[in-house]
Amino acid sequence: KARALDKEGITTWIYTGAYQYPSPTITESIISDIILIDKVIGLKIALSDHRASHPTFGEFKRVTSEIRSGGILAGKAGVVHIHMGSEKSGLSYLFDIIKNTDIPIEQFSPTHLGRDEESLKDDIKFGQMGGYIDITTSVPAGLSAERIRPSKAVKRLTENGVSIARITMSTDGNGSIPKWNEKKELTGMAVASVLSLHKEFVDIIKEEQISIEDAIRVTSTNIAEHLKLEQKGEIIIGKDADLLVLDKDSLHIKHVLAKGQILMENERIMKFGTFE
Repeated sequence: KARALDKEGITTWIYTGAYQYPSPTITESIISDIILIDKVIGLKIALSDHRASHPTFGEFKRVTSEIRSGGILAGKAGVVHIHMGSEKSGLSYLFDIIKNTDIPIEQFSPTHLGRDEESLKDDIKFGQMGGYIDITTSVPAGLSAERIRPSKAVKRLTENGVSIARITMSTDGNGSIPKWNEKKELTGMAVASVLSLHKEFVDIIKEEQISIEDAIRVTSTNIAEHLKLEQKGEIIIGKDADLLVLDKDSLHIKHVLAKGQILMENERIMKFGTFE
């Protein structure tokens, strides 16, 4: 799928692994996946979630070391992208590794952070230590009043001493979003919208009064820096021409270029996918 999207004009990378431990791989080795497969830039795993495999601390440390070693050998970021659930253990594994090993905090990319007041305490601590905090922009309707809006979470983090350079946003784009009741019973499914990133970008600027320069860092530049995507995140000669042109007042998307090719012009889609 990643290669198909690439062929259609969208730059792609993938993570090896999944929610579960041991991590499913392509080559039967985490290290080999990241070294031998160009698209693989890191590992995904789930923690603090009732659907996860609940790896031990030693097992989690082991896979982190494996993907870090592979990243060093392959010249890639080798990040551990962590689906964070809502269990009370929170970010405890990450704090333990940072305190007791030489693995740098930048090796981790915990996502779904900044959700509510309780988890925000750990998120702020992690960010103050220099860790990257990824906020999910796709928030299904009907969630509890305790849920913090993604744009508001950015504001709260910066107000509590987290550098804007350490905050990123992602959509969970087109992934499934299960709906749970208080008994953890599945009551329905929703789909994560890729449009949510632009919506939250606008809200960061218009609702939270954060500068457009910092909003761009959160939704673009910081991500490229953390994942070591050297061709992305800046408008510089020699880098990929991935550009959005926005209306000055509404910030509505007017034009889209990807790798120098015009995909949308004057709000009219110019290039479609193979099956569109």
